[in-house]
Amino acid sequence: SRLGWAIAPDGDAVNREGHADFVIDDELDLRAEEFLNVARGVHESRPFTFKGRYFEVLNGGFEAPLTQHSFPTVFLQGDDDRALAFSARHADVHLFQSAPAEELAARISRLNILAEAEGRYVRAGLIQPLLLRDDPDSAICDSSRRTLAPGTLVASYDEAAGRLAAYV
Repeated sequence: SRLGWAIAPDGDAVNREGHADFVIDDELDLRAEEFLNVARGVHESRPFTFKGRYFEVLNGGFEAPLTQHSFPTVFLQGDDDRALAFSARHADVHLFQSAPAEELAARISRLNILAEAEGRYVRAGLIQPLLLRDDPDSAICDSSRRTLAPGTLVASYDEAAGRLAAYV
């Protein structure tokens, strides 16, 4: 089986502090970037040395058999230019929130431009919560009985298949 990393720092400073994480909001990206640089560095080269604000490695690196395994797939997300630029540098897959197909196409195009400037290619994925039933009325009825994630597609199986195929 393959390991993948979905990196999404908790945006709530109070929640982070409750877990003894006192990094300020403006430095979350820096810490995540350092982490990914270190993780790839120790996986791909030996000796690897790095000194950053949050991480430090001196002559580190993995040896066989660990180097025989591929680096985990890195999944990142976000819709603004900052998030897209971060993914262009580090993600293998950038996950987008559900949006109209035209909006997604524009965001994916922007990601592709940024990734190309970094000499990289980043795949796009979609975060699409679903509540599906045999018929749309049953789906609508069930949706009124529970709290749904924002952007949840409430539909029949056939309707959902058509809408998801349109994204492709």
